[in-house]
Amino acid sequence: MKKFVRTIVVLALICSTQLGYGQRWFKTSELEFGIIAGASHYSGDLTESYFEARGLKPSIGIITRYTPNPRFTFRLSGQFGGLEGDDNWYDTPSDETPRNLNFRSRLWDFTAAAEWNLRVLDKRRTSGTIPYLFAGISVFKYNPEAQFIYDPASPHLTRPNNSYDLLQDRDGDYVELQPLGTEGQETTEFNERKRY
Repeated sequence: MKKFVRTIVVLALICSTQLGYGQRWFKTSELEFGIIAGASHYSGDLTESYFEARGLKPSIGIITRYTPNPRFTFRLSGQFGGLEGDDNWYDTPSDETPRNLNFRSRLWDFTAAAEWNLRVLDKRRTSGTIPYLFAGISVFKYNPEAQFIYDPASPHLTRPNNSYDLLQDRDGDYVELQPLGTEGQETTEFNERKRY
C-alpha cells in the first residue's frame, strides 16, 4: 500500500500532463484565469509496465494567477482526474491463482504556490529567458474503490457460519476500500498502522 500511496503522490505532483492557457482580461490586468487539461495515470502493483495505456484517465482543472508586480506571482489551482488499475488487463499465468484485484479512484488536487522571478525584462528587451523559483503546497483527496465479484465457487461458501452467499446481490458493486483496512490497519496484528 505504501507503493500505491507513493505512486499517487508522484502522479499528483510530477507525472500529470498539464496544458495551461491563461489570458489576461486587459493589458493592465494583474489577474489571469486558465484551464488545465491533460491526463492522470496509475503505475503500480496492478500494472505490468511503467506505462499502461488503459490506465490513462482524463484530467481537467482551473487555475488563477495574480501578479502584483513583475517579480512575484501567486497562483491557485484545482484539478480533477481519475486513477484505475485492474489485474484483468493481463493474462494470469497458468501456475498462478488469479488475484482478481482492481481499483478505481477519483483524484482531487488543490494547489497554492508563489513564484519569484529572478530577472525582469526591461523596456529594451521584450523577450528572453526568465529563471524563477517557486514554492507551494498541494493537497489531494482520493478514495479507492474495488469492484466486488461474487464467486459461486468460492471456498468461503463451505465455511461454517458463513454469510458470503448473502453477498450475491452485491455482485458488480463498487466497495470503498479505506473502511476495510486492506492492509490490516487497526487490527490486532497491525494495530500501529493507521488507516490511510
